Amino acid sequence: MSGESLWLHGPVEAFLLPAGADGMEVSGVVRGLGLTYHGLDVAGEGMGIGGAVLRLHGRTYFPLSHKDTLQEGSAVRKLELNGLSRRYLGPLDVTTLHRRIRERLTPTYLGGGNASSLFRLLMKIRSHLLKTRYVKVETAELCEVRYTFSEDTIKVRVLRERGCGTLIVANELSGELFDCVVLDGRATEPGPWSRIKHRSPTLASKKLGLDIQFLFPEGFEVFAGREFQPPRLNWSGVDIALDEGVKEAEYTVKISCKTSR
Repeated sequence: MSGESLWLHGPVEAFLLPAGADGMEVSGVVRGLGLTYHGLDVAGEGMGIGGAVLRLHGRTYFPLSHKDTLQEGSAVRKLELNGLSRRYLGPLDVTTLHRRIRERLTPTYLGGGNASSLFRLLMKIRSHLLKTRYVKVETAELCEVRYTFSEDTIKVRVLRERGCGTLIVANELSGELFDCVVLDGRATEPGPWSRIKHRSPTLASKKLGLDIQFLFPEGFEVFAGREFQPPRLNWSGVDIALDEGVKEAEYTVKISCKTSR
C-alpha cells in the first residue's frame, strides 16, 4: 500500500492511490481511491474508486495534477484535468495513426465474435510495441472528489467547476482479481465497455470473495467493462457519465467480504 490508511473494514483498507507507475497504461495519471485486501493492493492499473476523465471536443483529458486534504472520517482529492495521451513507437509519435486504426476497429471489437478476438490480439501486440505518454496541457476542467467513510460504506461526492464536456467518473480495480459483475443477483463476466440499466451493480472477485456494490442515483448513464491483457491492461469496473452541464454526482459504495484468508 502506497498511501496513508484512511478507513478499515475487516481485512479491507482504503487509501488514496498514487499516480500510475512507470510501465502502466496510466503512468503518471492521478487516480482515485484504492483498496487493499489482507494487505494485497487490488487496484491493478484501474483508476480506482472516484477517478475522473473528461471527454471534450473529441479529446480525452486525464488528471495529471492534484491536491489532497485528509480529515477524520473523510478525504478530498482535487483534480486538474490537464493531460492528453500520446502514443509512441520508439521515438515516433504515432498518435494520429493509432487513433484512426482504433476508431475503425472499435465497433467490431465491441460487437464480439471473431473480429473481437483479432482486435484483442492487435491490442496485445500494441502493448509490447507502443508506449503511452501523457503531456500536460491547459486545464480543461477542475474536479473535486470527496470520500466519506462509515462502517462498511463509502460515500463518494463529485463536484466539477465548469461542467464542460462529459465527465466520466471511474470505479476501476484489478481486472485480474475482479472477474465478474453481479446484476440483480446474476453474475456475468463483463466484456468491453457496455451500457447497463442497473443502478446497483456489484463488482465481484470470486478469487478473493470480495464484493463491491455501487448504488447510483437516477439520471446518469452507467457502464461496465473489463480488460485483462498482461502486461499493460488490467482493470475491471463500473463507471458513470456526467453529461454536459451536470456538475455534481453522489453515490454509495458498499464493501462485503464473503470469505476470510
